[in-house]
Formats: sequence, C-alpha cells, structure tokens
Amino acid sequence: MKKRFLQFSFIAVLALFITMVSLQGISITASTDGEIDGELTSSNYNNRASVTGFTLLDSEGQVNDAEVLNPNTSVTAQVTISDPDSIADLNSVKFYFYYDETSHTTAGGLNLNLSAVTDATGSQFVAEWTRDSEAISVVSGGATFTWLLNSFTAPSITADYEGTDFTFEINFRISKVAPFTQVDDWFFGTVINDGRESLDSTSDPLDVIDKALLIGTGSTEGDPSSFDMAFYGEIDLSQTNISWSGVRAGDDFSNTPTSSAVLSQTKYISNNNFQTNIKSSEVWNAVITEEKVIEVLSGTAVDGDSTAITNFISQYNSSFNPDLNDSGSGSINDLIGATYADANTVINAISGTSVSWASIQFLLPQPSDDANLVGATLITAANVIDESGFTEQFFMIGYDDQDLSLSNEIDVGGNDYGLLGTGTDWRRFLPDSNNSQSATEENGVTNDLTLYLYLSSVFQNAQYSGTISLQITNTAP
Repeated sequence: MKKRFLQFSFIAVLALFITMVSLQGISITASTDGEIDGELTSSNYNNRASVTGFTLLDSEGQVNDAEVLNPNTSVTAQVTISDPDSIADLNSVKFYFYYDETSHTTAGGLNLNLSAVTDATGSQFVAEWTRDSEAISVVSGGATFTWLLNSFTAPSITADYEGTDFTFEINFRISKVAPFTQVDDWFFGTVINDGRESLDSTSDPLDVIDKALLIGTGSTEGDPSSFDMAFYGEIDLSQTNISWSGVRAGDDFSNTPTSSAVLSQTKYISNNNFQTNIKSSEVWNAVITEEKVIEVLSGTAVDGDSTAITNFISQYNSSFNPDLNDSGSGSINDLIGATYADANTVINAISGTSVSWASIQFLLPQPSDDANLVGATLITAANVIDESGFTEQFFMIGYDDQDLSLSNEIDVGGNDYGLLGTGTDWRRFLPDSNNSQSATEENGVTNDLTLYLYLSSVFQNAQYSGTISLQITNTAP
C-alpha cells in the first residue's frame, strides 16, 4: 500500500526514519526551500474497511426506516464503502437483504447467517462482489426463486480501484414470497472481506460484518434500519377454459361425474397465510350451437344464401367481440359461437328491411313469464332451490365446501356444497386436497378445483359462456 506525505521538515522526516525501522523503499527529494516530499511504502498492516453510506430506493423514491416494501417489485440499494488502503485492498463484499423475526432491538441481536444463500423460502437475498470479477452476482445454491438481480454498479479495476471509497449499487426484484411482516423484520446488511495486501499477502481472516445498515449513515451498532413487507398473493391457471359435457336438465351436484368439471393444476403463491375466494359473473350468455343454427336456418330463405350469411357475419363482427369465424364460404356453420343476445341485436337492427335474414330470431324457448331468454342467472341462495325441480331456466355452480361451515351452501345426498357468489359477492372456498392455506415457498402450492353444475329441470339445450374468478386475500389482521 502507498501513502504520500507532503512538506515535512527535515527534522521530522529524520525522526520518523529512526523510529520506524520497518519502513522500506524510502525515496526523498529535497526542495529549494528546505522542505522535502517523501513517498513511504509499508507492509504487514491493514486499515479496516467500513460502510459510510446507505440508501434504499423504490419506484417512488427514497425508502425510510420502517416503510413498507412490496414483493415482486424492484428496489435499489446504494452502499458506500470506504477503505483507507484503497478499494483495491478489498477481496469481496456480500450484500444481504433478509428477514429476521428474532429480537432485534440492536443490530448485534440479529441472526445474519454468513453461510446462507438465496433460496426457495424467499427469506433472504444474497449478492456478492469479488475483486477479480469486477461484477456482482446472486449467491445461489441452485434453488429456484423469484428474486432477480436486474442491474449493478461495481468498481472498475482501471478507474476505481485506486480510490478510497466507492458506492456499490444493486437493483433487484424482491421475491414474491418474501415473508409478510408488519413489525419491521426486514434488514439490509453487508459482509466485507478486507485486506488483500495485509499480513503475509493473504486475506485478513476477520470479515467486517454489519448485520443491519442505517439509512443515511450506513454502518451502525445501534438501532438498525428495518422495513415491513406487504402481502402478496397470486393464482396461476394452467387452463383458462372449463366446460361441462353430458349434463342433462335436472342433474344435481351429486350426479357425478356428468355434473362435475375439474379446473386442474392451479398454482397458489402467497407470502403469508391466505384465504381463497371465488365468484361468478351474474349472467352467463347462451351461445349458439351447431344444432341450434341448423334448427333455425335450415329450410328458410337463408339456407344456402351465402351472401345473406356473409352480410350477417360482417354486421355482427363490426359490433361485437370476439369475432365470429368467417370462412368466406357463407356457411351457416360460421354462425356457431355467436351469443343469442348479440345475434338478436344484429337482427333487430335491420328489422323491417328487405334483408333476407331480417325476420330470423335466435330465441331460447320461454317456459313461463319472466324467463331468461339470453342467458342463465345463477341461483346463489339455498332457499331459492325448489326440491321438486326448478320452474325457470336457472343453473348454479358450486363446489365441495370441505367443512368450511359456509352460509351459502346446499346439502345434496348428505354432502355440503358451497355456492359461488355473483357480481361483487366473493365467497370463501378451499381447493381440493388443501385444507390449510399457509404461506408458500417459491414453487407455490398446486391443486385441482372440482366445480359442480346444478341444472333446472326445464333447462334448455344451449351452451353457456361466463366467467369464474378466483382471489387470494391476506388473513393477517
């Protein structure tokens, strides 16, 4: 290491030379005014490096002590490290962003695990800079995780190593399952391996450990800066469509397997104990089937009139999404998939004109007054169900409630089935084979969900399209 001393008197330099006999390589040049410049090279001593500044930033700016961070978002840590022997004297620096729920009134009470790596628990992110690499990388034991090192700023061997301080910068994405906390259990710490030019030219055996950095000033042994972590929940669907086949009018929940359909391999990810909720769109649209198209159009003036059908499809596609398939052949099969309501809207728009298909209507048969002609309304309360058979075209969707003690359920064949809510009415449920919903690791929890369809005895022959929504909510107070 090199130190430069300027403008000492000759007497002071002589005294220094006499007392510090271990110094080597003295080069002294006298100046004309009786003063000298001297360059002294020493060895076998190491000045300790230290953290002198720490800033944490998120998308909204600087993060202060006790603020809340969000999983699956990115933050930037800026850590200034000073070393009187120059940055070139550092061997490595490890950066720890970690969760610790033990007693931590002071930084010394924390349990920073120096051997830890970034793993699937979501509880610790470890990145390391090494002198020879000039880079910062994630320390990993091969586990899969959603922590992500987006970018970094590290010292350059050609431009920064001779300096005595440098601000390391790492931008990283927080894990989806970084444990939720409301009591400031997240910390940012460093482990510095210093002394590349120290005793016997080997690394200093003692690391400089700061278990928690203080916002603004950096290293501290007092009250550490700590942070909260917000709740995060996610549901990943392996399939986006679910359908029932072979269900007959009057089938109920107990008539399996025809009344059941499985939403399979659904993954649940959460950083805290969670609750799942479910609901359905209030009205499901009746969709024109091939049988209905043939029944309505065959033998009419439109049958075989490719121009009329093409014009209808063009009008339909200009008004509604998703578009109908248009093969260009004017086939009645191209009408399959249109909803009854939208088809009738197009027809009614040109009613009274000379268009050949103006008088055609795709109406569901009406069993009695106030029946639903364009969709199916879900029944959502047990007292609506008529045990002797429904009198209107209604259906409902439910699931095995798995002993949830729900307020909206129906007993069929000795089994309790929870009923889906509609509109804004979320209702609790448990996926199959998962009676507890605890915080997950990175890989989440994968389950199937078996849904059951209950049809009224006067249900009409049509396909129906609607949405089922799933939700994760935090169970913490």
